[in-house]
Amino acid sequence: MIKKYLIKYSIEFVVIILGITVSFWLNELSIDNQNEKER
Repeated sequence: MIKKYLIKYSIEFVVIILGITVSFWLNELSIDNQNEKER
């Protein structure tokens, strides 16, 4: 029973970290694109 919860929460934890990483990466990309346009 506890193992089932552990697997569920670890998957959710990984998904949250992936979401944060992807949004941060996309933000960096958009900042780079804006800097290229301003030059």
